[in-house]
Amino acid sequence: MALAAAERSQSRRRRDRFRPTRQGLDVEAIPPSINRNGVGVMSARYPWLIAAVLMLLPSSVGSAQSGADSAAAAATVRRFHEALAAADSGTALTLLAEDATILESGDLETRAEYREHHLAGDITFSRAVPTRHGSRTVTVEGDVAWVVSMASISGQYRDRNIDVQGAELMVLSRTPGGWRIRAIHWSSRQRPASK
Repeated sequence: MALAAAERSQSRRRRDRFRPTRQGLDVEAIPPSINRNGVGVMSARYPWLIAAVLMLLPSSVGSAQSGADSAAAAATVRRFHEALAAADSGTALTLLAEDATILESGDLETRAEYREHHLAGDITFSRAVPTRHGSRTVTVEGDVAWVVSMASISGQYRDRNIDVQGAELMVLSRTPGGWRIRAIHWSSRQRPASK
């Protein structure tokens, strides 16, 4: 009984706050739990709980997505290197976006220039000189990923001893066909002679 009386009293107070004016409803009188149309809005009883759930939910879903995206981007980089080692220029070129840029030895090449000038040499080198891949770090931000890799490259190539530490940066973008390489930057340095 007392509950019904309290609800009627609260309803009367709300009604009294909506004062008609010449321009319409006096919106300054609307309590925060009522929207401008006079409809009650759910007020949060435990705002900290709702905030915690909203903060945790997207990050857990995002981290699972990010893990899958990181693995897929890394797999694209691995497939590119496998294609070079297998002399599969078709697969290597398929993994390069049409507007890809390749930076190596102080030079910049488009995908078309790379296909014409360096792809065959990279295939020959990759097949002749063993590469031991080291650390690989993948970062994904939305539809863009960058993969930083280190490698040790040692062997013989055209009567030369090769013993270098290589660094590679690949920037990839997500496409309907999967991750594609948009930019490659390769650099290397001679490893110091062991004493």
